[in-house]
Amino acid sequence: MNFFDTHGHLNLAPLAEKWQQHWQEANQNGVTHTFVPGTSLPSSELSLELAGQQPNILGGLGIHPSEAAQLNLEETISKLNDLAAKHSVKLAGIGETGLDYFWLKENEEKKIIIAKQKELFQAHLKLALKYQLPISIHVRDKNTPITPESDNAYWDTLAMMKDYASQLTWILHCASGPESYIQEAVRQGALISFAGNITYPKAENIRKLLAITPKDRVLTETDAPYLPPQEFRGKICEPWMVTKTAAAIAEIKQTSLEQLYDNALRTFNLL
Repeated sequence: MNFFDTHGHLNLAPLAEKWQQHWQEANQNGVTHTFVPGTSLPSSELSLELAGQQPNILGGLGIHPSEAAQLNLEETISKLNDLAAKHSVKLAGIGETGLDYFWLKENEEKKIIIAKQKELFQAHLKLALKYQLPISIHVRDKNTPITPESDNAYWDTLAMMKDYASQLTWILHCASGPESYIQEAVRQGALISFAGNITYPKAENIRKLLAITPKDRVLTETDAPYLPPQEFRGKICEPWMVTKTAAAIAEIKQTSLEQLYDNALRTFNLL
């Protein structure tokens, strides 16, 4: 049986130090491909370096939205564009990018940070459109309103996607948020990716999101080294563990592992 990790950080500690070992173990467990997103300029460069060494490691270029507040955006976006142009042959996807308001305090600075996150996100969307690459989107907020609200990461994301949704392959990675948001994202064309936290006893809300996602829109990921499946809680999540997550998703969704694998291949234009 084959597996595809659509979001795993072989480029971050502690996996990066022994990435060859982790990748070999994943291969031995049937993991044929992994998309390694960037979360910063250095981690993006490392992702592209790994992609140059292993053809089934798919390189990603991106900066996590939580970094936006500290960045000189003009300089950073220029460097992102330069990296994309330099490594376009190895580049398989854009991200991770998106909006994350989870830790933002309710003060005057919040609107400034949100504006910076949106500017950075838009730069990634333009890159994905320019190179016609799938984009992996991180979205998180402490509030989960069931109807659209401004200054909410979930609904702001969908508002920003309106000009891009029909032109891009886009993934909501590590799904969270209200059911109505996922329903609208699917209507706009999103693929929805689920990580090991879907196996957590208290994650009934995430299992509800899986239930309303069409079978041909479901993707599997580790988000390694984060969010290991329940039986490995407290340990580092490793790339091979996508096999456990995929098995849980297939059982909950009453779909096949073959369907999940084909969904991922199609997402990254590998069918």
